[in-house]
Amino acid sequence: MQNLISVIGVRHVGLIVSNIDGSVSFYESIGFISENLPLQESGVLAEALVGIPQCVYKTVKMHLKSDDATLWRESGFRLELVEYIYPKSNLSRTFENNIVGKVHLCFTVNNLQKMVETVTKNGGFAPFVATTDITGTRKYVYVFDPDKNPLELAEGHLPLDKDSK
Repeated sequence: MQNLISVIGVRHVGLIVSNIDGSVSFYESIGFISENLPLQESGVLAEALVGIPQCVYKTVKMHLKSDDATLWRESGFRLELVEYIYPKSNLSRTFENNIVGKVHLCFTVNNLQKMVETVTKNGGFAPFVATTDITGTRKYVYVFDPDKNPLELAEGHLPLDKDSK
């Protein structure tokens, strides 16, 4: 039998941020919890991992808050926030979503309008109007965190719905 090599899961999604403490506060406000205090990384291993000589960065891993503590462990999803101390990150200050290499995270929410309000109240941006799918049962909108990382919010289906975007 042939050994198949394949992806077996998603470990985390990393976002480069300009201020790790501010970003932790923002993501906590929309439903995440920190797994650790900011850890500072540098040296040979850090340089080898990210390919940046003499780099120094801080990281925090976060997961979704849940009444069911096993939910995030079963999904395996984590959000990793990374702030580069040296060299400082170039800030992407654009709301354009058609830039090659730019990614977005999509979060299923239980109240789209309230989540948009929470995002803007905590330093994020909501420049677009929510849209509804042709069935009228699902709503979507792009918002942005304080560093203008794009976040898609989706209401009207379960996180693991096979028909979801």
